[in-house]
Amino acid sequence: MSPSVERSSSVSFSCLITHSFRRPLPGHAHERSIRVVELALPQSASFAGSSFSRRGGGAFSGGSAPLNMWHGASVQRNAVFSAFVGEVAASPNIFAGEVAVVVILSSLFERGERWARRQFASMGEETGGKILDALFKEVTCLGFIGLLLFLVTKSGAADALAESLLGPLSGKVEHPLAETFETVHIMIFLLLAVLLFQAAAVFVVSRQVEACWTQYERTRAFGELDACLESKCAEAGYLERVSDPTAPRGTQLLLKKAFVYGDSVQDRVQLRQLPLHKLIMWRAIRHEFLFPSSRAGTDTEEILQVPDPTLFSFEEYLRTRLGTTVLALVEVDIGSWFLALLLILPLTYICSSLPFDQVLSLQCSLAWLLAAAALALTLILEEDTYELTPGVPEDMRQTLRLFSGTSFQMLRRCRLPGYKHRSLAGRRFRPGLADAEEKGQNAKMSLPPRFAAGPLAEATGWPAPETYRRLLRLLAFFQAVCVTSLIVTYLSEPLESWLDIGLYCLAWAEWPLMLFQLVPVLLRRLTLRTSIEDQKDASVIRKISLKSKQSLIRDLRRLVQLTSFQRHARLNCKVWASYACLRPGSWSENQAEAARNLGLQRFNSLPEAEQLEIWALFAGWDADNDGVAHTQEIVEMFAMMGYPEGKEEAAESLIRLVDDVGDEALTWTKFKSLFGLALSEQSCSDEVKEGLGCIFAKCAQDGASRVSVFELSEGLLKVPIFLSPDDAANLLHSYFGQAMPSITKAQFVEWVIAGGSFEAKGAEHE
Repeated sequence: MSPSVERSSSVSFSCLITHSFRRPLPGHAHERSIRVVELALPQSASFAGSSFSRRGGGAFSGGSAPLNMWHGASVQRNAVFSAFVGEVAASPNIFAGEVAVVVILSSLFERGERWARRQFASMGEETGGKILDALFKEVTCLGFIGLLLFLVTKSGAADALAESLLGPLSGKVEHPLAETFETVHIMIFLLLAVLLFQAAAVFVVSRQVEACWTQYERTRAFGELDACLESKCAEAGYLERVSDPTAPRGTQLLLKKAFVYGDSVQDRVQLRQLPLHKLIMWRAIRHEFLFPSSRAGTDTEEILQVPDPTLFSFEEYLRTRLGTTVLALVEVDIGSWFLALLLILPLTYICSSLPFDQVLSLQCSLAWLLAAAALALTLILEEDTYELTPGVPEDMRQTLRLFSGTSFQMLRRCRLPGYKHRSLAGRRFRPGLADAEEKGQNAKMSLPPRFAAGPLAEATGWPAPETYRRLLRLLAFFQAVCVTSLIVTYLSEPLESWLDIGLYCLAWAEWPLMLFQLVPVLLRRLTLRTSIEDQKDASVIRKISLKSKQSLIRDLRRLVQLTSFQRHARLNCKVWASYACLRPGSWSENQAEAARNLGLQRFNSLPEAEQLEIWALFAGWDADNDGVAHTQEIVEMFAMMGYPEGKEEAAESLIRLVDDVGDEALTWTKFKSLFGLALSEQSCSDEVKEGLGCIFAKCAQDGASRVSVFELSEGLLKVPIFLSPDDAANLLHSYFGQAMPSITKAQFVEWVIAGGSFEAKGAEHE
């Protein structure tokens, strides 16, 4: 039945519109009619119509055209929701199930986000959190856009706009604007999903890059282990080890061939594929960063100096800078969107007139064109970085002398608490260098090619660091657009011929090549290029320097926990810690193996950052670079903690606890097992507080209850821990959240147990 509209002199008209639609109900043979919607119309409007489809189909008469157009939109809107109400009334279980699914998926999504943020926080990865922030900012923006599009399309405004732009369409043909709005919106969401996956892949790749840098920084110059530079040079054929009983270590190193970076671009590209060349160039850049050479005669600006190279981690500095580079791949600025729009529009018009196989060919060509552009950018970046890389001597024996004692653990060795008479440069553990011993006295690295050629201002022709970042951001964004287009192609058109399948798979093959082969090189080179010379970041250098000094406080806490662990065991008459255990058979290898396995299990449960710092402590004690820490280090540690007598026996008892092979050697496996046991059982016990109290007493003069930062700095030298008064003041301020010119014993104990954390006191309760 058609609704009737009666005109009256009142302010408004009301009409009851009966919208009937047919839907078979489960278990019922009849059809249901739903009477809905009382629509208020202005006084000047007139309405005529008999029935309405879901998209609307009413006719309007009287009044102005725009007014009638928007009233038609209102009818469409009510028809849409009346259909929805009818569907809910017909099948309420389906509606409840859909709502439940949405709620469950939302909950899982939020849980996944929180889990990811907790993982990043536990790993100390600030970059991961920033990546999530950037992506969720884009997702939130698209969510609001989606809500706006929903209101526009369901209210009928989109159809009305389409009629005004395209004119009325005859028959039952629907206006395409509403559908295209939703389709484009979903495609953009799909693009963000691809960006999210790319961000996850880039994060994994960046972790691999960081691991590579960590290995580079901790590679020792001399030694018999395969991981040291001496062994790598011998394996690569640059040096030869010859047995000589009269030489130090019973070995002479002879030169076999010269080491060069390469005379041409082609030579350098080929040589840079060798792992040893990558390592040498990275260490040369690091050496110049920590110990800048004199550049007399050049007009370069004064290079920023690292305050204390012995406590500076170049790898951690690059890791922080790497976060900026990774974010450049994830964040999408408005310029990238507009540039993508300018490039995609003509391609869309071209593809609309091409056969399907030619469209696939175009997609495949564009995908590999992106890979070629990334490869070209990689080569440019590598050459640009080479221009800033200092030259090393062609005789690798002299290069080893230059790098001797400059690894992370050897530089830090002089600052570790414990033994005061350590070998710092490792000269006692070098092999014989034959004629290079005398020649190496004056050996040094040459200036980077860019500085050797003249002032930096004259070395033009290379892109600025910010240009590199923009190009890398565009490459990542267009790569995501390319992958999104491949997904849309698969959903839009079936692959019928073998040619279609081949082209489609070939286009997909470019993506993993880009992510896992080209992107790592781009990340390494761009991070290096934007972090050295005139691009040094003073704020990051200060932050890393202070964090490195903070690690000394954590080392002090761990050593106190280790000595307290032994003292607690001896006071409680543990078999392995008592002097009676010196008798044969009192502590068996099976018992030691069980203790070692328990310690390893507890060590593996420690945070990754904690494990790395314990390894750095072990590496500092392994002066010979033979994988065994010196027992004298533990003896001196007990002496530092107030063991005037019995310190040798105490050190031996700790080794005995985990010595499952009976060789009395403190290897890395036994070392981490010991710390796993000690740190888990002596986190903040009374013995630990008592040990820290002894250290505080070394700082306090005449038994004073408070010590100033100057007294604290001077007293820690007796441990020895080298902290200047400024360093001590900064660390105390970072933890307590206020200036601390002096501290009490209780505050000192609290600060050391907390590890001199950068988080202010009480931050964990917020």
